Amino acid sequence: MDDASIVQSLGCKHMQDDIGGASYGGLKGAVSVGDDLYGLSVSELQARISAFTAEITRIEAELVKKRAELSEAETLFGGSAKAKG
Repeated sequence: MDDASIVQSLGCKHMQDDIGGASYGGLKGAVSVGDDLYGLSVSELQARISAFTAEITRIEAELVKKRAELSEAETLFGGSAKAKG
């Protein structure tokens, strides 16, 4: 199983380097948007890309689900249900 699959299958809110006791693709600690990338190796950067790609896939799947739920609500209740945000 690759890094992206691990993060996606676990539905991680925070991507950390210790998942189930195993090292996670060379990531060290929590991964956040905007982190300083200067000191990271090529493999660490690749692991971060995999982790963020998996997170984007997870978010896109949730967005599809939310849009379907909104459409169902509009069908049931008529009119236009407004999305929060």
